[in-house]
Amino acid sequence: MAPALSVASPSTGAAVESGTSDVVVTGAKREVLPPAQLPGPATIKLHIADLIAKRPYIAALDAAGSTARLAVLADQERQYGSVPAFYLDTAEWFRLNGDPATASLLLLSALELPASDDETRQIVAFRLERDQSFDRSVELAEQLAAANAVFRPQPGRGLALALAARGRAAGRTGRADLERAFQLLVDTALNPASGDFDGIEVIALMEANALIPLIEAAGGHWTLEPGLVGLTDTDVRIVVEWTADDADIDLWVDEPNGERVMYSNKLSSGGGQISNDMTDGYGPEEYAIHHAPTGSYSVRINGYDADRINPNGLGHVLIRLQRNFAHESETQTLVDVDLSFQTGPNRNEEDETKPVATLRVGR
Repeated sequence: MAPALSVASPSTGAAVESGTSDVVVTGAKREVLPPAQLPGPATIKLHIADLIAKRPYIAALDAAGSTARLAVLADQERQYGSVPAFYLDTAEWFRLNGDPATASLLLLSALELPASDDETRQIVAFRLERDQSFDRSVELAEQLAAANAVFRPQPGRGLALALAARGRAAGRTGRADLERAFQLLVDTALNPASGDFDGIEVIALMEANALIPLIEAAGGHWTLEPGLVGLTDTDVRIVVEWTADDADIDLWVDEPNGERVMYSNKLSSGGGQISNDMTDGYGPEEYAIHHAPTGSYSVRINGYDADRINPNGLGHVLIRLQRNFAHESETQTLVDVDLSFQTGPNRNEEDETKPVATLRVGR
């Protein structure tokens, strides 16, 4: 990504510009100058039919009439309800079919099974954030960070994003959440353990910088080395992470001109860029484009290198589709995908990838 950057000199506090920018950044305050006209938010069309695995109990629900759904669910639960995947899948089915109350009960039921694990908790926490159940999402993220943050940086970042979502929703009263989220993201970026997941530090710093205006609007404070402060706004940003340490997940984005941005083509002719390819599990990986040409952006997920029995499903990918990132008009859609993996020698077989969403960018 190549956003215009303006940072404060450590010795003088004066702005040192790289490129052009409408924002002057210092170590303590952003002063917004008259901005260019911002584009309106993109319309995000999701390929919903492709996002739920077609397991027998989903087929049974699809075939049931609206009055028979709960009876069919109970029957299928007796057959398949010993693993979290059943509750995760059926929760999503009921949500997409207009029954959020049943969906919520099923989602939380996934946590109660003996087979539930940290992967289950990560999926449920992500969905609770999506559904704006922020307190429960933060509670689960706290548990994951307490158990795992000493070993790898992703749980700390996950907690930061859950706190940031709750802080944004709270406005000025979200100051403490926003400040803590910022510090967790900075810690993720500067943690030596992050070196084992090359690229996460850039993603975490981008997310930390995006919180600065929100912290200031809430009357809060932040501290960061001036050389790490910068303008991070992008028209389109897509971030994927996954729940397994033995999977390699690749993000593919087809831009309006047909060019595919992926691990083997990290920078497109239009300026779209993919972050470092994470091959050792968990992610995150990011696609970002600062000034997105109008048209459709097709998002696919490609799974590679996984061979295990998983009670949560073959593999799970958590996706954030963001428009006008780091602007006041930022919008975000959260999607999670149960994913199968490439079975042949060609890791780039398109027929075995998962289409996730299409972002249509207009001006």
